[in-house]
Amino acid sequence: VVGPMAVFAWVLHRLPASKPGDDIRTATRFLTFKYRPSYWWAGMPLLVRSFLLSMVTVVVPDDAHLQFSLILFILVWALAAQVSATPYHDPYGNALETNELVFLIIIIGLGSWFTTEREDNAESTAMAWALCGTLGLCGVMVAA
Repeated sequence: VVGPMAVFAWVLHRLPASKPGDDIRTATRFLTFKYRPSYWWAGMPLLVRSFLLSMVTVVVPDDAHLQFSLILFILVWALAAQVSATPYHDPYGNALETNELVFLIIIIGLGSWFTTEREDNAESTAMAWALCGTLGLCGVMVAA
């Protein structure tokens, strides 16, 4: 898993120095064709986001609340990066990615109510407030 990501990172690092007709640009067009020229690197954060999301259950296999927190953290930071950068050529692509992340966060938030119960302590209260704050932040980002 890390090997292909390292190769893609190396290719993206070499891309700005290559000329428009070079073979490297043709061979790696799938990494950059959706993005504006100033955001040629935007494919790598998506690969890292996917990798991090897939590793949550590997790193924390037994604690549903911690899995929820980590996934929520990754998705909110991805949403913040998407809203601040808007890397796609097409404005509809940017809107679609933003809405997908918002709905994923809402679905994860709704699904968190069905995890196993924890004793009511300061940690669970903080988690509930973090969830409310995150959903509010998502609403503000979408409204802006």
